[in-house]
Amino acid sequence: MLQAVCPRHGKKVDDGVMKVLLVGRIDNGQLDQTSVQSFYQLGQESSVVDLFITLESDWSFSLPQSVLDGLCSVLVGEVAEVGAVSPEDLSSAIEGLAKEYDLVVAGKGHLMDQVMARCAASLGREPLLGITKIIDKNTLQYQAYNNTILKTVYSEAVPKIITIAPGVGVVDGAGDLADVRAENPKIKLIARTGRAGLATIKASHGNGSGDDNFAGAQIIIGCGAGVDSTASLGLAKELAKVLGAALGASKMTVDAGYLPASALIGQSGKAVSPKVYLALGVSGSMHHLGAVQGADIIIAVNMDSEAPIIKMSDYSLIGDVSEIVPKLTALLKDWDNHHGY
Repeated sequence: MLQAVCPRHGKKVDDGVMKVLLVGRIDNGQLDQTSVQSFYQLGQESSVVDLFITLESDWSFSLPQSVLDGLCSVLVGEVAEVGAVSPEDLSSAIEGLAKEYDLVVAGKGHLMDQVMARCAASLGREPLLGITKIIDKNTLQYQAYNNTILKTVYSEAVPKIITIAPGVGVVDGAGDLADVRAENPKIKLIARTGRAGLATIKASHGNGSGDDNFAGAQIIIGCGAGVDSTASLGLAKELAKVLGAALGASKMTVDAGYLPASALIGQSGKAVSPKVYLALGVSGSMHHLGAVQGADIIIAVNMDSEAPIIKMSDYSLIGDVSEIVPKLTALLKDWDNHHGY
């Protein structure tokens, strides 16, 4: 997608310039503020930036003239209905573009954190969510532990999948808005494919051995390192019985002998796509995250608020599995007794 020579720099994109794909959102016909802020955080002279957005047919939109001038290309994915594009669809489309870039960037928010985490898992990368400063293409900073510690991350992995924290890169006086239409020379249309006009994720099928414990399962409970005893495994099994859920496991749980290899979810096990995936004590290796990204809803119970699974989940409970699961089971039993499922 990148041009051999960027019109903004007048030099080749492979001579040390950082290549960036900015994933933007259009809100009421304009590029949203978090996307604009993210653009300015990227640096005006050290990066070549392409913008990727999704739009319905017969579209036009506006963005600050200074942003349009600073972009090399605007990649437009035409969709049947923007509101129908799921995180899975969007992350899959981004994944197809990402390998041409050093950084894939979006403004931090619930949707974009979820999209970027799924994309990172598919690419075998660790998502870096809530970045506060981009020093160079290999060095990033972010706030951790409730913004009490500033961490610096150095990595030569390509591409890096990141979101930028709200309020970072705020620039006053961004300039007049420019209307953008299909005939603009910077526009490049992405071919329409798959559900909602974007490519959908194709889940892997594991190693194909053994019975499929997850066939038809609407709810799957995944047991990770936090399920570290027969007692805690018993709690997980009781919850699974109440929910009518299948029981899965991370590699660590299988290696420890708590569940059989047929229950393994991950690169050497199975990929799953239930309505709900409930992760108990699963930290979330990239292989495990990639195998559960097809779930409609991901709920995580974990003591570590910084665990990768927490960042990818739709809902999370921070705490010990042995304390939270019995309470959750009791609440579900009480609800079932009074209301039924």
